[in-house]
Amino acid sequence: MYKAIIFDFFGVIRGEAYESWLDARGLKREGVYLDAVRSMDRGVISVDNFLQILSDEVGDDPQVILKEINRSAVINEAVVALIKSLKSHYKLGLLSNASRDILQPLLEDHDLGSLFDEIVVSSDVGFIKPSPQIFTIMLERLGVSAKESLFIDDNAANVRGAEDVGIQGVVFSGVVALRHDLKQYGV
Repeated sequence: MYKAIIFDFFGVIRGEAYESWLDARGLKREGVYLDAVRSMDRGVISVDNFLQILSDEVGDDPQVILKEINRSAVINEAVVALIKSLKSHYKLGLLSNASRDILQPLLEDHDLGSLFDEIVVSSDVGFIKPSPQIFTIMLERLGVSAKESLFIDDNAANVRGAEDVGIQGVVFSGVVALRHDLKQYGV
């Protein structure tokens, strides 16, 4: 029986803004674009450093880039409603590869932080998904075992990372499919 459900943020609760920005510019999440976001997600560089790296690559002002990135993503209200329906029955975790400086204002602006019992942000702990350490940190904070937990992420590699530590994983492709998947697991 599951006691905890852990959600990814970008790509599940909110659209994947960085991917959309890269796509709109005909760029790929590789090379400098991959290295920069991973460094920011690990907390090695600041958001300002990240934006400056992008600026140096594409030649636009960092604040213009930030506005473009933020414009392309919205909160998936259907997923938020699902999370709210689960809150009274399960411990809920939010596990995100992100900078706290980016994630925290989004959680506050949309009143989402209170939905979760624990929030683990990669920049705070120095590990990014699919690293086993970040999943272990989440399990310890939630006070549950891996076999008592479900993890939902839009990235199949991250789901495999969760499964490697014994957490049941679900690849998110939309809220209708997620509701079906959760029913399959007795949630």
